[in-house]
Amino acid sequence: MSARLPSVLAGALLAIACTGAVGRESAPAAGPPHPFVLPSKRELRLANGMAATLVPFGSVPKATLLLVIRTGNAAEGGKTGLGDITAELLKEGAGSRDGAALAELAAEMGGALETQAGPDQTTVSLDVLAERAAAAVAVLADVVRRPQLPASELPRLKKNLSRQA
Repeated sequence: MSARLPSVLAGALLAIACTGAVGRESAPAAGPPHPFVLPSKRELRLANGMAATLVPFGSVPKATLLLVIRTGNAAEGGKTGLGDITAELLKEGAGSRDGAALAELAAEMGGALETQAGPDQTTVSLDVLAERAAAAVAVLADVVRRPQLPASELPRLKKNLSRQA
């Protein structure tokens, strides 16, 4: 009789679990939503014709610079992946800095350089500490105006992109 006790107990516990007889604590009621007000934005046009929008948000002294280029994967024609590989190549060097120096500079500014190709736009962004924002604008400009686009990095980047697909 004692040999059957574990199987009887297991069966009883399973029956209780299946019938929902085990008491569960119900979730607490949701509180009222916190008020949320969108920050005011400031739009301006630079002397070179570039549009800029400034949106203050949050309490962390960080700045996110986001540059949108109005072309993306839809403009590839028959060259599938061209937008994605070009976006990745932008991080591999700009001006006199190679990819490692560019990444290190972004890190010293308190952030990281990111690129992404979408269907109809490519974005280049740089998150930095707020006091480094002016210097970051120059870095971002260098990335889009003087990219190195090193052919030596193509095999590695193609392999990375193929793993993501």
